[in-house]
Order: sequence, then C-alpha cells, then structure tokens
Amino acid sequence: APFELEVGGKWVQVPFAGTKVVGDKVSLTNPAAGTPTAVRYASTDFVECILQNGDGLPMGPFSHSFTTREEEEPTIRRNVKGGMIQSPPMGFNSWNFYHCNIDEVTVKAVIDVMVSNGMQAAGYEYVNIDDCWQVARMPNGTIIPDPVRFPS
Repeated sequence: APFELEVGGKWVQVPFAGTKVVGDKVSLTNPAAGTPTAVRYASTDFVECILQNGDGLPMGPFSHSFTTREEEEPTIRRNVKGGMIQSPPMGFNSWNFYHCNIDEVTVKAVIDVMVSNGMQAAGYEYVNIDDCWQVARMPNGTIIPDPVRFPS
C-alpha cells in the first residue's frame, strides 16, 4: 500500500482497506495504536500508487506532517497550492543521448530548445548532466568540473 503513517516515531503501512479516496480527499485509517504525526506517500511502493495530480499523471512521492484530534482520521488534500507537488519532477538527462559527448554549449542548446518548444511551460525544469562533466575529486570529496568542457 502506498500510504504510511508515522505513529510513535515509526512508519506504519496503511492497508488498502484503510485508504479511502473521495474526490480530492484521502482518508486514512490508522492501523496502529497512538496518534499519527505525519503521512507519506509512495515512499517505498511506487507500483501501487493510486493518486493522480491535476494533469492526470501519477502523484509523486511526498511526506507531510500534520496534527489531528484523536477521534478524527488524518486527512490530506491533493493539489493544495504550496503543499504537494502538482506533477512528478520532470527534466532531461544528457546521458541517454550524448553519453560523454557533452559540453556547456550543448547543455545550453538543450535548455534553449526546452524553453522554445514548450517543455519548460509543460513542467520540465531539470537538466541532469549525468556524467563526463568532471575531471577529478579533491581530497575532501568535492568534485572538480572539467574547465575545458564547462568553462563557466
């Protein structure tokens, strides 16, 4: 089941029978003794996810603290501004196409295309330069970028 409640400092899985979705409300029945202090979704079980965002896409994982009176079931609301994410994190990973043939000019060109073709407006906001942008590590573990491929 994709929902878990934090009860007494431990995460307890809410069985499907204890999950009720009606409109934009999700009600969870606490399977443990004690008052829940937080809820998380899809932290360990992405296959059985049941929520969708406003675009009809699967809801991304989240964790949310809350307070509740003992007699109430914890309730969370979907699509609350400033609350849960509206879509999963979306972006571009350079490795899938460029492998190690990547440099600053190419990355900037990809970003320009993402803006001009509407991908940014659709929610794509990340560019992941997967590999080959670095040349070494400092003794403290800090990665040193390649000054030739990525001068700025």
